[in-house]
Amino acid sequence: MTATPEEQSVVAGDSASYVATVTPIKNGEGVVTLSFWGTFFNPRPVFIPSSLPADQGPLTSILTVSTDYWTPPGVYELRIMAANRHRSPGHDVKVMLVVKAPAPDFSLTVPNPEQSTPVGGGTAYVVNLDSIAGYKGRVSLNVKDLPAGTTASFTQDSVLVDRRFLTSVLTVFTSSSTPAGSYTLKLEGATATSDGERKHVVPLKLLVSQPRASQDIRNPD
Repeated sequence: MTATPEEQSVVAGDSASYVATVTPIKNGEGVVTLSFWGTFFNPRPVFIPSSLPADQGPLTSILTVSTDYWTPPGVYELRIMAANRHRSPGHDVKVMLVVKAPAPDFSLTVPNPEQSTPVGGGTAYVVNLDSIAGYKGRVSLNVKDLPAGTTASFTQDSVLVDRRFLTSVLTVFTSSSTPAGSYTLKLEGATATSDGERKHVVPLKLLVSQPRASQDIRNPD
């Protein structure tokens, strides 16, 4: 088994990909299952595909390793392992991942970006803000592309982001004049910088449904 490239370099918060090539030996049987071991927390590895037929080859799988903004900068050893239950031991290959520190910034995320409500009702989105690499600044929140007859409000529309785990709640209210349908809203977080404005945008999905028609319940004669 081989893997390329032998080393990747990313900024914390980005992903790196490696190509694992497995060449089964003659008379192989079953499948070769790929797995991963890494020296940093929560690398979130994904193989596509995660298993390969042992009687064909050479075959390849793409490993994508995702870091987050808070992955400590450094050089990390990763191991890609291949095993076949019909043959032991398995094989592994070492690759390296260099993680660089990100520039100071803020992150804007919504854990549940799709919400629904009937016409005339309302719904809410939880907005998370985090400081990255020591960032400190005030972030203004705004939502755009609201459908007709709809209003929105934040519990905080201006948030001082100087640490992690800050939140604001966006509530969207429809009215009887709001057409039923599926809408894509734009949540924006913006902050002033020395060279202009820094902005992050998160798309939100709003599903507005027709209210259920009321029905009279009558006793049978």
